[in-house]
Order: sequence, then structure tokens, then C-alpha cells
Amino acid sequence: MKGNSNLPPAFILKIMEERNATLSTKEQEEALQYLYVQHELYPCETTINHALIRLLNQCGNYEQAKMIGEQYLTMSGYNQDILSELANVYQNLNVMDQYFALIRQYTTDDETQEKEEETNIIPFPKKMIFQKANVDFQELSSHEQLLFLKEMSREDLTIYQDSFYTFLKDQYASPFVKSAIFEVLQEYQIDDDIQITKLDLEGFFNPKTYKPSYLLERVENEFAPVLENENPVLFKQFLQIMQHHYFIMYPFSFTPDSASLWGESYLIWVKEMYGDDDVHQGDIKPEIQKCLDFIRKIEEYGQNYLL
Repeated sequence: MKGNSNLPPAFILKIMEERNATLSTKEQEEALQYLYVQHELYPCETTINHALIRLLNQCGNYEQAKMIGEQYLTMSGYNQDILSELANVYQNLNVMDQYFALIRQYTTDDETQEKEEETNIIPFPKKMIFQKANVDFQELSSHEQLLFLKEMSREDLTIYQDSFYTFLKDQYASPFVKSAIFEVLQEYQIDDDIQITKLDLEGFFNPKTYKPSYLLERVENEFAPVLENENPVLFKQFLQIMQHHYFIMYPFSFTPDSASLWGESYLIWVKEMYGDDDVHQGDIKPEIQKCLDFIRKIEEYGQNYLL
């Protein structure tokens, strides 16, 4: 840390080294207090910003995390760790269009950027330029791949279709990018049986004939009447985590296709995340435990492939 010889407290180092590490309420409060002070002293220090954004994201303070991340990028320029952390923030806020616009700042040349009117974000320093005519999709970062897919035309798809099919079969490729590729293939009504691997799952999907299960909508309809009134904050976290995991898995589906089972399982998962002990391990039914084990697997899998 520039000008600061003190190491962060152990529990802050823990959340930086282990993304799934959980802190007690007291540790969260102490960590935030420490990081806010350090951020005031060293506003451009990458480690402090990274830890603060991650902790705010874990605590559900997405707007604050977004603001701090944008301030850092404005002052210090491109940083992949900060952008990766912000990807989850923007997704939780359901403003991925802003995230794509942010990434575009690094991939658009000066002349083009002057002609564009980006009104939803502040300008950020650019890192690199790529042109679609000579892009090696495999060599792009996940950020750049997602932006590339968002701006893709039908003509581009024809050029890169074989490359996308290879990417979808690669068990080590980003699940987020795979989901975005499949959405593009759906948009252009590609009528092929395509092999996709994710989360130790493998299957063939036809983008044109794919039928969604609408599990998320069914879960929301079933649990909203009670949760939305009793605990709206919990309900929001409950839906956001399910949406995040659904996107990681897409186009694979949750099995079994039961809104009640998965809704109850995710509710227990979210309560445990926030230290709610109203459900004891001995009271969990075997079918719920099986779902919880799978949720944990999705979470760990997703964290290994951060944007």
C-alpha cells in the first residue's frame, strides 16, 4: 500500500483470499470501518478499493460499491480486478447495459467515441482497441467477449459461429460468456444441435427450438406474496442470487423442475448467508439438502469464473 505500512486485519485478508468466506456482523462492521478510513487516506490504492467493493457487494450495498468502483476507474484507469468485482455489482443492480458501456470505453477508438453519446456513465480511460474484422475471440478477455457479443451483427455471427461452437464445448471457458453466446444464437434463430458443457454437465441444445422452464418466474410468483411484505430486503437478495445462478447455468435447467423445492432451498441459503439460524441442519429434508449442495457447487463454480 502506497504510504501505508500496516497490513489489513486478518479477516479482510480472508475475504480477499477466499471469496466465499463469510464474516460475522461484527467483523463486517469492523472491516467496513477500517476500509472506509483507508479509502479516505489512499483513494487510489487498488487493494483498498478492491476489498471495499467486494465487501460492499457481499453486504448488498451495491450502489455504494458501484460509486466507489467508478471513482477508482476515473482516477486510476483500467484495472481488471476492479472491473471483475464490478461485474457482480452491475448484475445485482440489473444495469448490465451500463457495464457494457463502461467496457466500451476501453475498446472504442477516439474518433468513434467522440461520435457516440454515452449518457449513462462517466467517461473512463481506455485500455485497448479491437476491430471485429480481425478479432481472435478466444484471445479476448471475458469483459471484451461480452461486449463483442452484445454488438454482434448477423454477418459477424457467420464468421465466428464455428469459434463459438468450440468455445461452448470448452469445459474451462467462462460460463457467463457461454450463456451470452447461446442468447446470441437464439436471437438469430440458429437451428443446430449444439454441444455445451458447464458445471460438470453436458448436453445438446438447439437455440431455435429451446423452451425455457420459467422456473424463476414460478418461484417469484409462489414466494412473493409472503416474502415481499414480511422481508423485502431478503426477498430481493433471494431473487438476485437465483437470477445470478440461473444465468451461470443457462441453458441448463434446475433439476427437479420444482419451484417450491428450489425456492425453499434458496431461501435457506440466503438466510444462512446472513447468519439467520432459524433453520437447524438437523431439520433440513434430504431433498432440500441435495439442492443446497448443488447451490453451493454453482456458487463456487461461478466464483472461479468471475468476469
